[in-house]
Amino acid sequence: MTFGIALIGPCLSGYFIEVVWLKSDYLTYTLIIAAAALANLISMPYWGKIIDKYGIIKTTKVTGLLASLYPLLLIFVRDPNGLMIIESLSGIIFSGFNLCLASFIYESFRQEKIMKYAGYQAALFGIATFFGIILSGWIQSLNPTIGILDNPFYVICAIAVIVRFTVYTTLVNKIKEVRETKHIKDR
Repeated sequence: MTFGIALIGPCLSGYFIEVVWLKSDYLTYTLIIAAAALANLISMPYWGKIIDKYGIIKTTKVTGLLASLYPLLLIFVRDPNGLMIIESLSGIIFSGFNLCLASFIYESFRQEKIMKYAGYQAALFGIATFFGIILSGWIQSLNPTIGILDNPFYVICAIAVIVRFTVYTTLVNKIKEVRETKHIKDR
């Protein structure tokens, strides 16, 4: 999933400035970027309660699916106000997803093994991020367009959706909850 996330990262700021015409409106650009960070901070405590109640795996399934589909919104919404809403949703989604990933390590392994597996996770994330950024730059240099994907950024978003959704569907049922939790339908 990190590889798919890293595909979009390096292009996002350039996209906001060049394609959404924010070249001279840095206040709007800053608000769009800040929306994700602010939503992330505000929603983190709520995700913690949801994870405690329903478990890491169920919450990961929901946030992983939403994170997989997020780049689709970037393809179709090109208005600065709409992008502010999308980036806020992104902050909320990734807040839950990242908290699930961190919590999974802490709940899955004994105290003495946590540092080792957290290190493995960080190393794998770093490698995936590196290759995602490299691929993204290479694709951008090709300047591809396909139908309604009339900008290389949109092509990268489409590839990111495919990568993220493939990883999500491949792994979603392979991990199991490590503690007893409520069913989502039980509320």
